[in-house]
Amino acid sequence: MREASALAVSVLAEIVDAYQRKARSPFSSTALVLLAAGQSSRFEEGDKLLARFRGQRLIQRAATALQGHYLAARIAVIGPDQAARAVELRAAGWTVVVNAQAAQGLSTSLAAGIQQAEQCPHVEAALVLLADMPNVPDAHLIDLSNALTPERDAVMSVSEMTHSPPAIFDRAVFDRLLGLAGDAGAGRVFQSLEHTATVPIPADWAFDIDTRDDLAQALSFKDYSTCWHSP
Repeated sequence: MREASALAVSVLAEIVDAYQRKARSPFSSTALVLLAAGQSSRFEEGDKLLARFRGQRLIQRAATALQGHYLAARIAVIGPDQAARAVELRAAGWTVVVNAQAAQGLSTSLAAGIQQAEQCPHVEAALVLLADMPNVPDAHLIDLSNALTPERDAVMSVSEMTHSPPAIFDRAVFDRLLGLAGDAGAGRVFQSLEHTATVPIPADWAFDIDTRDDLAQALSFKDYSTCWHSP
């Protein structure tokens, strides 16, 4: 048998190696799930995710989330008859899932994304974000991931005391997300969990676009797309 001191050094070396791998690739066991199946029912003149925003279409901007990081999976959920969105997402390297039930509510798109993530090897968490929130910087997504410690089941953004996307969920609660119905979002599952945390998100980062006026307002905010540290 090896001496206790030698075993301790061996264990410590494994811990250090695991830490370094985590530091180099913090999202290597995370599936990024982009919900992009909205119907644009309130957006005047066309598909809101194809509208221009700071030189890109909204869907293209959403597709750049964590572009410089290795992830276990990049999964985007769209609705039927949204082929133009699919083209943009696939060009950016995303796996596209078509949710035929998208009109029945947000929960169906969330379930479609989580179900795909569940099938991917090595996925231990799902980071969920919405395609119509163009001002969320990578820095905030990194903060969410860092806050998902082993003893926590979920971490959600909070803006002015209101829970908001993006959010990250441990694989242990995927079944709860799959059980949602109607227009219920991930917030309902989050509120049912005991071991959670929140990360503050400024109101302009949490801003989502439903109308042309919203698009104009979002353009008035500072561009934090290159921000790497939370404010």
